[in-house]
Amino acid sequence: ELLHESGSVFVQISDENLHHVRELMDEIFGSKNYISQISFVKTSSSTKDFISPTVDFLLWYGKEKAVTKYHALMLEKVPGEKGGSGYTRFRLPNGDTRPLSEADIGNSGIYCRDNLTSQSVGREKGEGAACWFPITIAGREYLPSMQARWKTNELGIQRLQRSNRLEAAGSGVGYVRFLDDFPAFPLGDYWSDVMPSFMADKNYVVQTAIRVIERCVLMTTDPGDLVLDPTCGSGSTAFVAEKWGRRWITCDTSRVSVTLAKQRLMTASYDYYELKYPQEGLKSGFIYKTVPHIMLSSIASNPEIDEIYERMQPVVEATLAELNKAAKQKLKEWEVPFDFPADWPEAAGKAFDTFHAARQAVQKKMDDSIAAHADQETLYDQPAVSKNKLRITGPFTVEAVPF
Repeated sequence: ELLHESGSVFVQISDENLHHVRELMDEIFGSKNYISQISFVKTSSSTKDFISPTVDFLLWYGKEKAVTKYHALMLEKVPGEKGGSGYTRFRLPNGDTRPLSEADIGNSGIYCRDNLTSQSVGREKGEGAACWFPITIAGREYLPSMQARWKTNELGIQRLQRSNRLEAAGSGVGYVRFLDDFPAFPLGDYWSDVMPSFMADKNYVVQTAIRVIERCVLMTTDPGDLVLDPTCGSGSTAFVAEKWGRRWITCDTSRVSVTLAKQRLMTASYDYYELKYPQEGLKSGFIYKTVPHIMLSSIASNPEIDEIYERMQPVVEATLAELNKAAKQKLKEWEVPFDFPADWPEAAGKAFDTFHAARQAVQKKMDDSIAAHADQETLYDQPAVSKNKLRITGPFTVEAVPF
């Protein structure tokens, strides 16, 4: 009855009683309003006769699932780790590519070859289908299998090719997806990074880790929303709600618990988060950091790529002609080496540099256009922090029910 139509309920429970609590929640909220069962790591080891339980669970229900408020939280992609395991290639500023090395980590240019074909049900495939046609790369022709099709049409493929987003490997063609295209990935239902150090920040053995509470609050509420925790404990939920600009109510049967929570809140200090519209107060929300989300479809539908290519490619072709003349070669654009060959005439050096400068200038314009047309994803756990302000807990009251 207290919960808003767009509100959520989280119940933390161990594996021993998980199924019973799930049945109760289904009865109270309806199975149709079940959203997720989140597992989070609570300890690194345990002693039992059989497999040691190392996770606790959060059962997440909405009052009305169809209108439940939800903000996707993001984690950073790291090459070789979850979310970034496929990023094993690196493109140098001059356009040359190589396998990823340790020295490349942290630099722009990390990429993976993503799948360019689709096997979606209900779409026509094979010869004659709308997205089944040859792609020519470096003089070689490539086709999807008879059971698949390209993920975009001929115009889209042309724009991907012009922006240097296609790469052949063996008998196939891949879409070049840079790590910087979307340097984050959505948080799932298994949280392995929330385990506190041994008894760190714990006043109770069963106390929920701060990061777990933060994620629940940030996923399902906005600044100014009201959070209720009927099991106060040491006041962790109230502390988190206060930190992130949410209103809160908490209660407990223990006077010790209430006293602990009161002391914790009165002595706490927090970062001051910049408001989106200061004149409107907390309800306007915070200014959040965002990250780009460049997709194949956004490049394939970007008409500016054609304009840049038609305007700048003639310069590349003219410099290539000058290079071939100076070096006495008959090279195609993709055949020009990235390093000046030792057996070429020294006089061709200037033409060689001019050609690569022209080609890199086109690539930069393409990359800038792609970035300008990218969608943005909001990082709800990274609001802008004021450098000259600090917050303390706002006014609150403590009430006791008389015995």
